[in-house]
Amino acid sequence: MRRLLNAFKNDQQGLTLTELAVTVMVMGIALASLTSLLMGFFNNVETELALSDAEREVRPVIRELVVEIRQAVPPSEAATALPVLEMDWNMITFYSDRLPLDGVPEKHTYELTNCTDGANGGMCDLQKTVITADVSSVPPLFTYADNTLERQEIILTDVLADPYLSGGPLFHGVKWTGNPVTRTEVASCNAVTKCRIPLIVIDLRVNPSVKENPGDYEIHEEVRLRNAPAS
Repeated sequence: MRRLLNAFKNDQQGLTLTELAVTVMVMGIALASLTSLLMGFFNNVETELALSDAEREVRPVIRELVVEIRQAVPPSEAATALPVLEMDWNMITFYSDRLPLDGVPEKHTYELTNCTDGANGGMCDLQKTVITADVSSVPPLFTYADNTLERQEIILTDVLADPYLSGGPLFHGVKWTGNPVTRTEVASCNAVTKCRIPLIVIDLRVNPSVKENPGDYEIHEEVRLRNAPAS
């Protein structure tokens, strides 16, 4: 009986210092793993919310731009008039009659401004400018001047662009030339070189601005002009 009592007393002495240390260590590892798991979960949630916000902001802008470019029209019936007036890696100017009730084309310019790396792009704002035809224009030969500004606004921020990267240019054109016919990229054009391009490519990248950056939110669109000029 005494032996049983002594054994019972020994069982009531609790954990030894070594056992307690091992228990604390195991609990610490478990808590660290749980904390890391929770932090990863919340970071993923933050990232997904940021990408969702970027998509919600970008999609309406791109949708409007695509429709306007697709329906671009020459500003007059002159043989030299073209739907696209000017295009470079960071801007495009074209004419569109999608919105005016009187059917008179407006001159639209989309361009990158306020770039952190100046002419080399970096982080930029995308600005839209709309200019109406001069009141002195005689239909259907419309003319335009910068003093007939209808509206100008920043429509997107945190746009990433770099003219020296394959995925950097915001705009470029495409035409088909040669025999056999091959797809040819057009980096830029203007009123002198003439923008005889039937298709415009838009590559837009937006920084979602989150701590755990998963990469840029990207949209690639190829827009065929409804009133494309003959090559």
